[in-house]
Amino acid sequence: MNFKAFLTVFILSGTALTASSQTLSSDELLQASQAAVRQEKNYPKAISLLKQALEQSPDYADVRIFLGRVYTWNDFPDSARAQFKTVLSKDAGNLEAYSASFDLEYWNDHIPKSLEVAEAGLKIHPNAQELVVRKARALNALDRLPEALRLTANFLKQNPQSADVAAQLQSLKEDNLKNDFTYGYTFSSFDKRFEQPWHLANISYGRETALGSLNFQINYANRFNTNGLEFETAAYPGIAKGLYAYVGAAVSGSSIFSKNRLGLSLYKSLPYSFEAEGGIRYLKFSSATTLYVVGLGRYVGSSFIGLRSYLGPDENALSKSFSLYSRFFFSDDRNDYLGISAGTGFSPDDATRGLYTSNLKSFKTAVEYSRNVSKRLTLSASGSYINEEFRTSTFGNQFTISAGMQQRF
Repeated sequence: MNFKAFLTVFILSGTALTASSQTLSSDELLQASQAAVRQEKNYPKAISLLKQALEQSPDYADVRIFLGRVYTWNDFPDSARAQFKTVLSKDAGNLEAYSASFDLEYWNDHIPKSLEVAEAGLKIHPNAQELVVRKARALNALDRLPEALRLTANFLKQNPQSADVAAQLQSLKEDNLKNDFTYGYTFSSFDKRFEQPWHLANISYGRETALGSLNFQINYANRFNTNGLEFETAAYPGIAKGLYAYVGAAVSGSSIFSKNRLGLSLYKSLPYSFEAEGGIRYLKFSSATTLYVVGLGRYVGSSFIGLRSYLGPDENALSKSFSLYSRFFFSDDRNDYLGISAGTGFSPDDATRGLYTSNLKSFKTAVEYSRNVSKRLTLSASGSYINEEFRTSTFGNQFTISAGMQQRF
């Protein structure tokens, strides 16, 4: 087939297809557009079919609302907004138009505007559960949780059969769990360095506040056939957009812990999904040690990959350690991940290491798994291997396993 013949067939085929679609009714064009979206994900085709339907029936609200939704999904908010406005100008009580308009504004982070849309619709349809659910969602996004809880609870008193509002009320409660208890246990064994294994257990209470998260923890350890307690607190305050901090302190009267431990780090978001860390750690055993923290990481899809180094002045050289780590997140929740790490040297943030050793060679690799069983419960487990020089040119192995559980309420 030569080019002219091919072009003729192509034009005739397109003309035939257009003519065929023009013979369809508005209802059939609407159904065809819905199939184009749901089955083919072909949004341009759906838009073309819906425009043809509107040429036949300009006042067909369902067609115009669906066109607005397709525009919404394709990130054409102004075009979508115009469709919903046209429908509501002719039918101020169109419930589906209010729902679609809310979704447009909410998904585009225009939360106050989405709340206005829900409230306008509820003035006309006070018992519309779809608008009650949406209004509660907007109130929650605006940090007006008590109002959202009252709205859904009061609606359920009058409409106890409303499964959607009941589900929204439960979701609000679960998404706003501010407190948690965490329990953990760690077991470490050695092939050369120590005859007896180490045991470490902890219990902590945490709370999410408007300034950031706070945590209070009690650590119990059995090392060298000696028991000891350590009391620890940590906070992660937000300072500004893209800038937050870690502030931690611990104190113990036992020789198997450091007498005092202080930590401070600043985390700053950078362009291209990078995050930088800079900080300081202070440890007081029989003598004091100060280490400086430098780190750089990057979010790659649903993963975070980072490199962190601890640097400290020593008598003869610079004490240094390096750790390469990554977390692969299963969801948007920070507790839902698989973590892998490898590094060299001493880390003051690693509770399994115990005593501080300077400029002795070591290598560590670890894997950690944390999974949300439900919105109220997270289970975690980890394992690590350390090959460490505990005396000059003398190396030993340390094997560690841990398990933990967090309960939110």
